[in-house]
Amino acid sequence: MILAERMNRFGFKNVQIDATDHDSANRFGDVVSAGVYPHEELKRTPWELLGKYFEPAEKSGHSRAKDALRCRVRFQYHDLLSLQPPRTDYCLVVCKNVLLHFKPGERVEVFKMFHRALAPGGYLANENTQKLPHEVAHLFTQVVPDAQVYKRTEN
Repeated sequence: MILAERMNRFGFKNVQIDATDHDSANRFGDVVSAGVYPHEELKRTPWELLGKYFEPAEKSGHSRAKDALRCRVRFQYHDLLSLQPPRTDYCLVVCKNVLLHFKPGERVEVFKMFHRALAPGGYLANENTQKLPHEVAHLFTQVVPDAQVYKRTEN
């Protein structure tokens, strides 16, 4: 919704968001693909955005993201510890709520994989609690002093 609001409608039609998860048991992929959410999960969404980007779902007490949003997002299962990026031309990689479960050496290797996944000049955003390991500091330049947002460097 943020990108749709900030970009013109023609630019937004070129946006493709890959959502990934490793755990098929938690059904995250089904939720992302369907775009159906309980009203409780949408209560912090401003009402004007709800009206613009969501419609009533078949299931009572739920809303469905309109096709203009849903068609911009595709889901795939991906194991970060495979150390193989799903693609190598991302403009932005956002990693949230996962690296804290990895051992320090695994984190280093995942950050190397993120570097390979980014196109030249691409950005990496990580949660603030997960600092960039010093072993991969040469691969990224921090672009925001008070957040874990980095630009891929060319090495």
